[in-house]
Amino acid sequence: MAKKIRSPLVMADGTAAHNLEEFREHFDLEKAAEYYKNGKLQTWLRIRYYDDEADALEALDVNNADFQQKLCGIFGVEFTGSAVDLEEIERRQERLAKLREYTDEKELIDRIDQIAFDQEDLADLLGEETETIYLCGK
Repeated sequence: MAKKIRSPLVMADGTAAHNLEEFREHFDLEKAAEYYKNGKLQTWLRIRYYDDEADALEALDVNNADFQQKLCGIFGVEFTGSAVDLEEIERRQERLAKLREYTDEKELIDRIDQIAFDQEDLADLLGEETETIYLCGK
């Protein structure tokens, strides 16, 4: 049987959360939503036997207006009212997956917001006056 990787979740402030207490202490709604969307949060919880929290996450509906409040509630942290853009998180994850088809170089992965995969991406980055733009793809 394959050994399950017990790696921590890296939070927005750079802290590696090894357990639920550390996750709550360094909670960031955007990172939590990102980990929820890619399934890492549920896996991380199950490996650590936080089954109640994992079950609650699986019962969530990302399309509900109160999704973010419920996500915070599962972990007992206060929802500050500053919502995150779930569509942008999903778009960024798709871009990261696309980039990983070409490279796994950390420096480039960290600069995903500066990478243009097509003309539309390039136009957006030029419109934002991005200083350095990386071209990837055809």
